[in-house]
Amino acid sequence: MNKVLLFAILLLFFNSCSDEERSLLMKELKDCDRVKIYFYKDGGSTPGGDNMIFTIDSKDTIQMFLDGISDESTPKLKCGYNGSIEFFRGGKSVKNMEFNLMPECRHIVFSAKQNYFSKRLNDKGLILLNSYKDKIIK
Repeated sequence: MNKVLLFAILLLFFNSCSDEERSLLMKELKDCDRVKIYFYKDGGSTPGGDNMIFTIDSKDTIQMFLDGISDESTPKLKCGYNGSIEFFRGGKSVKNMEFNLMPECRHIVFSAKQNYFSKRLNDKGLILLNSYKDKIIK
């Protein structure tokens, strides 16, 4: 098999894996009606008791959070986390994801089908989360 064909097959395989991960996530979060954003105390890297919490009930804003997660996988970064996002449907927690907003580490991690995934936050996701973070500072 020539190298170009092998490369094309591998590229297609890895792209379809990324699409599958995003598809799993979107199916799982379909029809979510509430999001809670937790910013960890003092910008720390782990959850604590004194987190700043924002609750969002707007379906448009919830969709903006989902749109802020790219298909691009990130390496297993060891940057810690600035906070987490918890998705709800009908008052029941559906999924919790942790995120990091530092430019060199901007990503979000979540589990699906017993695997952990790390996806890059795109510019829209980063701007949206930072807009809530900025409300804490003001």
